[in-house]
Amino acid sequence: MEFMKKKFVLIIGILLVSTLLSGCMILTDSGIVKNEDGSYKSISQSELEEYNRLTQEAYEKGEDPEEYAKKHGWNY
Repeated sequence: MEFMKKKFVLIIGILLVSTLLSGCMILTDSGIVKNEDGSYKSISQSELEEYNRLTQEAYEKGEDPEEYAKKHGWNY
């Protein structure tokens, strides 16, 4: 009986920890970019998607992705 109780508590604990970790992953769903001064900044998911779109356009046009992003207002 005691073994079953410990097993139950362990399973519940694992479920709680995994739920908390997945919640943290959702909250931190962002990217990190390097500023011109060498420091780093966290950006949101929408900003990351915009940057990825701009860099993809740059590759398709054969341009430098960083310069292309700067031309389109990306200042990170």
